[in-house]
Amino acid sequence: MAGSPAASSRPVGRSVDAARKIALGLSAACMPWVMLAPSTASVAAIIAIFSLAFFGQQSWSTLVMILPTDLAPRSALGRLAGLVGLGGAFGGIVMGQAAGWALDAGLGYTPVLTVAATLHLIAFALICLSIPRVSRLTFTRKAVP
Repeated sequence: MAGSPAASSRPVGRSVDAARKIALGLSAACMPWVMLAPSTASVAAIIAIFSLAFFGQQSWSTLVMILPTDLAPRSALGRLAGLVGLGGAFGGIVMGQAAGWALDAGLGYTPVLTVAATLHLIAFALICLSIPRVSRLTFTRKAVP
């Protein structure tokens, strides 16, 4: 068929840059809602808020692990994925400790949820600023092992 996308030689849809940034932005936008949890009395609303936040976190996590495949050459992907995982593990350690300190100090979960609500937005802004266009990076010299 002449009008079908299969018959056309041009790509259909958005660029990889737009697709990744739109998906990351939507994932990050799910997180701020978790700040409402401490002031919400309804159990159903709390479940909905945390479900939205967990959805945002899981989609963010998947997209952040996919982003290096769009940027780095295949030979560097394993190392880069390891560094992304290391950052996530350290973040989990720090947030776990921060939650413990906040609870021990009698502050409750509000400070921890506030930080959790904003980190994805900050990370999204950093990604947009540091990667103006998602495309394969070119390296001009070989790294020394």
